[in-house]
Amino acid sequence: IKVDMDLSDFPFDVQAVAIRFFQQYDRAYKIVSPARFWAKGTESLYATPLSTTPSALVSEEWELHAPLVRHGLTLPEETISAYSQVAVQLPLSRKGGAYVGRFITLMAAMSLAAVMPLAVPGMEPGDMLAYEVGLLFAVVAFQLLVSSFLPVSSTVSLLDKYGVFLFVFVFVCMTAVTFEARRDAADDDGGGPDYAALAGWLLVGWGAFHA
Repeated sequence: IKVDMDLSDFPFDVQAVAIRFFQQYDRAYKIVSPARFWAKGTESLYATPLSTTPSALVSEEWELHAPLVRHGLTLPEETISAYSQVAVQLPLSRKGGAYVGRFITLMAAMSLAAVMPLAVPGMEPGDMLAYEVGLLFAVVAFQLLVSSFLPVSSTVSLLDKYGVFLFVFVFVCMTAVTFEARRDAADDDGGGPDYAALAGWLLVGWGAFHA
């Protein structure tokens, strides 16, 4: 069964596989709920049950939840006449824990590493920027590596958005170091740049985004 997949919440996406059965030609039988097979007061003493087994491979990647089964009639606009039918919806949720351990944890550590130079006492702004530029190239290389493991899709997934945040956060750290160094150069009080306070504000923004 092929279905269109919505990968906007990848790797925590939930996909719905819809299956529909309807009785088209033989009107002598109807597709009914198993609870009505031996219901009291029925005219027939037997009924032919209909059982479905999902053929999709439910592996370590997916988890199959309780299916939703609905009995009713088809629309005459679709099947010319109204026939008894059963619609089955199989919800499959992706197990995103492995992606958190392999990708998101490393990406979060890389974003925190962008704040480390600001906490080192006596580090020059030029050395900080050199460190941030190297980290920025590492982020781009890691993002290309992650993309090679992900499904090919034009949809911007949740993991893609987190990768964009990682890139933007490192760039914001570079911009903050540059402006703080220029502010200190224009200030004549001799107090020096307050990189520790700047690191605190960046950590607050990092925590607010993840919260």
